[in-house]
Amino acid sequence: MELSPVCTEAAQAAESYTSFYQQEIQRSCVTVKVMLNVSSTGLVGPQPEDIRPEALWKTPKNPLWQPWSRPESVICFGKEPQDMSKKMLVVSAHGADWCTRAGGTILKYVNAGWEVTVYALTFGEHGESGAYWKDHWGTNVEEVKHCRKTEAQAAAAFMGVKRIEFFDYGDYPLDMGTSRVQDLICRIMDLRPDVILTHWIDDPFNMDHEITGKAVVRAVSACGMRGAIPDTDPHFIPDIFFFETTMPHSEFNHFEIDTYLDIGDVFEKKIQAVKLFAAQPQLVEYYTRCAKNRGVQANDWSRGRRSIQYAEGFKRYVPYLGDCLPVSSLEERFIKEDGYV
Repeated sequence: MELSPVCTEAAQAAESYTSFYQQEIQRSCVTVKVMLNVSSTGLVGPQPEDIRPEALWKTPKNPLWQPWSRPESVICFGKEPQDMSKKMLVVSAHGADWCTRAGGTILKYVNAGWEVTVYALTFGEHGESGAYWKDHWGTNVEEVKHCRKTEAQAAAAFMGVKRIEFFDYGDYPLDMGTSRVQDLICRIMDLRPDVILTHWIDDPFNMDHEITGKAVVRAVSACGMRGAIPDTDPHFIPDIFFFETTMPHSEFNHFEIDTYLDIGDVFEKKIQAVKLFAAQPQLVEYYTRCAKNRGVQANDWSRGRRSIQYAEGFKRYVPYLGDCLPVSSLEERFIKEDGYV
């Protein structure tokens, strides 16, 4: 008897669920955090006991909740995962924000075997494509969208992002009404990420960023409530980290970093990815300077334990939970007479 597609996927989900418990759970620190330890971020995310087979295949009654459908805007790269890998979700207001602000962090997690998904709420066609508009007199919005989508797809594929989804909500101004927040809730419940990266929630210089960050917080809060989606287990609050605000105005936007990640080992690849966003050529210089500046700050906090040249900064939203205090994961390094190694 041939199984229906839904039954087949349910069986595969159950098989993955079983194998998940059979394999040894290994936690490894893949990031460098100077002020607080990022190595334990998984503690706040969904633990094995929170993942039940019925939650993976049951189709809830809510018509907005369609876990087995994949929008045309979803672009997949590589093979589908065969196990319950750790998941990171990056929610970006515009087509390039996720790469410029968290590209180094994304690369480190991809290299460590995490599945990274990007949600781009807009293409940035109106307010973040100045070079394209300037160089293409007579163009139209749809052509600009196509350009930005192509750039983002290329960057995501280059970096090893599992998939990138384009919501096409329109930018400057971006509106995130109730129905759009509800859709975001459904998507997060479907994905069930362990870590979420998104925009800082106080960015009057660019309200698209602020609106995105606040929408993510609203959605995640709802995901933790049983009954948010009928017949679906809640997804308790994952670790949320806010990345850089509008550059170069972090101080104006009250962005106070409490987390630094050393991205020196992946910085060149990040910049190669940023260069793919040709509609915003200024991003290369902006985020090279930003990474150097954050590197100077992180290096000062390291106090000789590591020589840090490039870093990305974040502000943690939810508190750390664990059995021990978060301790910086920097390794001790030999200090030469003429300075730090």
